[in-house]
Amino acid sequence: MAVATNVETVVPSTTRLECTEDGASKFWEGSVDGLTFTAKWGRIGTTGQTKAKDFATAEKAAAELAKLVAGLRSTPRSRS
Repeated sequence: MAVATNVETVVPSTTRLECTEDGASKFWEGSVDGLTFTAKWGRIGTTGQTKAKDFATAEKAAAELAKLVAGLRSTPRSRS
């Protein structure tokens, strides 16, 4: 009996996380546009810092976004 091993995870093209616990006022935002993954982070109310990275495929860019979002959500101060 064959077992399906392909699992598709749908991740929005932009994800924003904010932390306002214990006086913190931080944000992290990740987005995918075609082959480019862009991360933006900083204090809420500012433009923050931005870093972009190009990938060979859109799927790899989306996988990077999913990996970073999962990691940030697993830390107690970043859940939202």
